[in-house]
Amino acid sequence: MEIKNGDLAFEIKDGTLVACRGWAESIVLPSEVVLIEEGAFSDIRQPFSLVLSEGVSTILSSAFENCNTLKSIHLPTSLRAIHRAAFSGCGSLTEVHVPSLAAFLSVGFFGVGSNPLSAGAGLYVNGALLREAVIPKEKDFKNCSALSQYAYLEAISVEEGHPTLRAEGNCLITPEGGVVLGCKNSVIPDDGSVTTICTEAFGGSDIREIDIPPSVEGIGTRAFYSCKRLSRVGFSEGLRFIGNQAFEGCEGLFEVRFPSTLSEIGAEAFYGSALVELELPEGLLTLGELAFSESPALKSVTFPKKIKTVGEGCFRRCRKLTYLTLPEEAEAIMAEAFSECLGIGSVKLPRGITFVADGLFKGSIGLLLVDVPEGVKEIGEKAFYFCVSLRKLVLPSTVTSVPGSAVGICPSLKLLSVPRTADISELELPDWTELEIRD
Repeated sequence: MEIKNGDLAFEIKDGTLVACRGWAESIVLPSEVVLIEEGAFSDIRQPFSLVLSEGVSTILSSAFENCNTLKSIHLPTSLRAIHRAAFSGCGSLTEVHVPSLAAFLSVGFFGVGSNPLSAGAGLYVNGALLREAVIPKEKDFKNCSALSQYAYLEAISVEEGHPTLRAEGNCLITPEGGVVLGCKNSVIPDDGSVTTICTEAFGGSDIREIDIPPSVEGIGTRAFYSCKRLSRVGFSEGLRFIGNQAFEGCEGLFEVRFPSTLSEIGAEAFYGSALVELELPEGLLTLGELAFSESPALKSVTFPKKIKTVGEGCFRRCRKLTYLTLPEEAEAIMAEAFSECLGIGSVKLPRGITFVADGLFKGSIGLLLVDVPEGVKEIGEKAFYFCVSLRKLVLPSTVTSVPGSAVGICPSLKLLSVPRTADISELELPDWTELEIRD
C-alpha cells in the first residue's frame, strides 16, 4: 500500500513502514504505521523533522541508522520498543520530544544505538528541555536506564512514596545499594548505604568530578562511559573491581589514584583517557584487554609486583609511553599489549612468562633493546614487527621456535641470536642482519 501526502509517498506493508519517499521539512507518519523498518528514511537527503503518530509501537533495528538529515523526532505514548542501532550515526539529531517522562521511560531499548539520547540529543517533555528527572512511582530501575547517556540531566528525584527507589545527592539508588542513575550534580552518599555503581549509571553525563565512597566495592560496565568532561575520580579503599568500559571515552580524565584493595580492572576500562602517569595498586591481579589503550598522554606505568595478567592490547597506541618496568611475577602478557607504543626505548620482560605474545611490541618504533629471559619457549607472530629502531635481539636457550614475521621490517636490526635447537625454518632475514646460532 502506498499513501501519498503532498510531495511525500509512504510505502506501508501490513502496518510496517518500508520506505518514505520525497521530502518535507516536517514529516508526520500516517496513522496506519505500527512498525518502522530498517532504512525507511534512507532516501531523504535534506534536513527534516519527524512526528510518529499514535499507534507506532516498534522501531526496528537500524531504522534510522546513519540518517544524518534527521534533526528532531516526536515519539508517541504508544511506542514500546526501539531495537539495536535504530539511531546509530544520527549526528544531526538534537531534539527528542515526548508527551511525558513516564511515556519515555515505558520504552524498551534493545542494544547499542537504540536510544536516541545516546547521540547527544536533548529530551523535551511537553516542549521543555528535561533537566530534572522526577521518577514516577510506577517505574522501576530498569525503566530508568532510558536516561543513561543523557548529558543534560542536572537533578534526580523520585515521586513521594516510591516503593523501591530513593534519591539522594542527585543519585537514584536501589534498596540493594546500587546507584542506577547519576547526573552532572551527583554526590554519592558516604553513609555506607551505596555498595555498587551500576551499569551505565553515569554514562554520557556532564559530570566533572566524582568521589567514590569506601562502601563501594564495584563499578559496573560502562558506568561512566563517555563522560567527556570528567577530569577527576577519587577512589577509596574498599573498591575491588572496575568493570568493562567503566571509564571508556572519558577523554578529559587525567587524574586517578587507585586503592590497594583493587584487584581487577576490566576490558577497555580507561580506553581513550587523558591519564599521564599510572601507578597501579599492589593488590591488582588482572588488567583486562585494551584497559588503557589509546591514552594519548600516558607517559609512565608502574606495575604492582603480584600482577599475573596484562590483557591483550592493554596499552596499545599509548604513543607517549616511555617509562615501563614490568613485574617479575607476571605470568602472561597478552597479544599487542604494547604495540605502537612509540616512546618505549628498552624493556625487560618478566621471568615468569613462557611466551612472547603475538604483536607484543609491533610498531613500537622507538624500541632499541629487549631483554628476553630464560624460560621463554615461543616467540609469537609479529612480536617485534616494524620495530624499526631495534638493533640487537638475543633469544634465550629455551626458545624452540621463531616465526618468520617475528622481526619483520626491522631495518636497524644488526644481530639476531638464537639457540641451535630453535626452529627458524620460516625466518627470512635481510642481508644486513647477522644470524648467530648458539650451541
